[in-house]
Amino acid sequence: MADHDFAPSFTQKPQLRQEDDGNRLVFECQLIAKPKPAIEWYRSEELLSQNSRTKFKIQNFGENKYFVVLELDDVIDTDAGLYKVKAKNRMGEVSASINLNFSQRVEKRERQIDGLAPTFIKKPSIQQENDGKRLIFECQIQADPKPQIRWSHNSKVIDNTPRHKFKVQNDGKLYCATLEVDNVSFEDSGKYKVTAKNELGESSATISLNFDSEEVPVPADGFKPAFTERPVTRQSDDGKNIIFECRCIGDPKPTYTWQVFYFSTLSSKYHEKNEITMSGRFASEVEEDQNHCYLIRFTIKDVKQLDRGVYSVLAKNKHGDSSAIINLNFDSSSKLVGPKVKATTGLFNLTGKLCTRVCPSGSTISEAAAEFADRHIQIETCGFERFY
Repeated sequence: MADHDFAPSFTQKPQLRQEDDGNRLVFECQLIAKPKPAIEWYRSEELLSQNSRTKFKIQNFGENKYFVVLELDDVIDTDAGLYKVKAKNRMGEVSASINLNFSQRVEKRERQIDGLAPTFIKKPSIQQENDGKRLIFECQIQADPKPQIRWSHNSKVIDNTPRHKFKVQNDGKLYCATLEVDNVSFEDSGKYKVTAKNELGESSATISLNFDSEEVPVPADGFKPAFTERPVTRQSDDGKNIIFECRCIGDPKPTYTWQVFYFSTLSSKYHEKNEITMSGRFASEVEEDQNHCYLIRFTIKDVKQLDRGVYSVLAKNKHGDSSAIINLNFDSSSKLVGPKVKATTGLFNLTGKLCTRVCPSGSTISEAAAEFADRHIQIETCGFERFY
C-alpha cells in the first residue's frame, strides 16, 4: 500500500443482505483510504443519525482498508429509498448508492444499480497555451454510466461561455474532462472544483490557481476580492497561540472583518455570530506579498477550549465581497504543545507566470487537519461570495 495519503476509493460497492427473517437489513461496502475517512449515510438525501434502530460501524481489516456497515433494525415500509454512503478525508471524498425497494407483499428486497461510481484516476492539472492567454484544466474519471461534469470557480458554478468551454471525451468507462479558459486575467485566480456524478454516486477534486507575475492582465476598474487558497492553521513555537492564514486578491485593496460562532459544550450548539474586536487575545495583520495579492493572518493568543467555534473572514471592496471559513474544533482537552510540521506538497510552476496547488477535494465543505503532539485540531473550510 502506498506510503502517501490518498482519497477514499471503493473496492466493493454497497451491498445489502437480510437478517432475522428480514427484520434487519445490513448495508455493507469496502474501501481504501489514508487517513481513516469519516463516514456519512444518507437516505433520499437525508443525513442519517444513529439511534435504537440505526447503527453505523467502520472496521479496519488491513493497511488502509475499511469495512463500512449500516444496520437497520425493525424494518418498516418507510425505510425504502435510495441510500448513499459518503467517505471523506482531507485528501478528498467519494460516494456510492444502493436503492432499497419493498414488494407489494412487503417482502424486503433490494434493487442494486449496476455500474461504477465516479472515481478520479487523474487529479486536475493545468496546461498553458497561446503564451499563457489560455488555460486548460484536465482530469480523468472512471465511471459507469457516463457522469455529469460540473466545474466551479471560487464556489461559483461556471457556465459554458465564449471564455469557458467544456469538453468530455471517453474511452469505454474512462472519461477525460477539460475546462478551457480564454483571455486569462488576474481575476481567474482562485480555487477550481470539478464534480463528477452519476446514479451510483459522485466525487470531486479541486486545484488552486495563483498568479505570481504582473504579466497577467488586471481589469482597469479593478475586481472583487477572491480567496485563492484554503485557509491554513499554524501554532506558535511555545504552543500557546493559534494563527490562521489565508490569501486573497482584490483591487482596490479589500478591507477584512473577522467573525466567530462560538461553540457551547453545555448545549452542544453554536452561539450567534460575533464580530471580533482586534484587541487583547486577538490580532490581525494584512501583508501585500504581490501586486493585488494579500496574506491575511489572524492570531488567537493563549488559546483555550472556549475558543472552539466557526471563524469567518470577510474581504470586501467596491466590487463585492468574498468569505472564507475555518472550523476550529479541539478533539481532546490536553495541553497544547508544539506542532509536528509537515512539508507542503503538490506545488508546481508553469513557465514562471502561474503557480498552482492541488488541494484536497470535497463537496460544500472541504477538510484539512493540523496535527499536534497530543492534540488533533480539525479545520473545515469553505467559501462563498456576493456580487454588487
